[in-house]
Amino acid sequence: MDIAGKTIIVTGGGGGIGGATAVLLAERGAAVVLVDRDETAAKDVLEQLASGSHRLVDADVSDPEQITGIFDLISAEGRDFAGVINAAGIVSGGLPWPASDLGRMRTVIEVNAAGTILLSTLAARQSGGGGRIVVNVASAAAIRPLPPDPAYAASKAAVLAFTRSAAAAAVPGLRVNAVLPGVVRTRMLDSTGTDGVAPWLAPRLEQPLLTAGQVAAAILELVVGDQNGESWSLELDKSNPDRVIRSVL
Repeated sequence: MDIAGKTIIVTGGGGGIGGATAVLLAERGAAVVLVDRDETAAKDVLEQLASGSHRLVDADVSDPEQITGIFDLISAEGRDFAGVINAAGIVSGGLPWPASDLGRMRTVIEVNAAGTILLSTLAARQSGGGGRIVVNVASAAAIRPLPPDPAYAASKAAVLAFTRSAAAAAVPGLRVNAVLPGVVRTRMLDSTGTDGVAPWLAPRLEQPLLTAGQVAAAILELVVGDQNGESWSLELDKSNPDRVIRSVL
């Protein structure tokens, strides 16, 4: 898929995976719409993008009205829409389950699962002569237990199930894929606890972790390739941190 000159929405565009993906997309000539509630972080990413008609949008990805407005904006500006990278995501944080905050757990489901489903659905409704691509960022937690944060695991399992079903719907011109990374070193980890990194996660961070750039490289491959309905599990080769082990689920 040739993305040069085409517009791709990246949710969580100010975050680690979203930001790294936006950079790679811009290097390929795509016009990136960065969607993030953190304007400062998104602006930092914007400054890293190769030249192009990029823009920032502050929107809640779980709000149907707000995300519909993003697509209305793209249409009004006459952009050639090519797809969505659903990288926005949050964790429950704080105390491990079942002591997790109930309101926060609900927001995790809304952002991670509902946001992905809504953005993907609107992408599927768009016209695009060159095809459209959706890549959803799920997690290894979708396929194996995460006892401290079952809400997060459930939200990512929903992303995986949605991806498979949306691809099977065989909407003409639409490809839907997902990546399921293990723990990725991003700023999000620093807010997993009430004051920094959650104690239950801290030991894991002492081991080699995937980088946002490694995950972004896999996402880019799915964007420019011809895959449809594929879900890639991404794990770091602990004996060689420069190598990512990919498994097709």
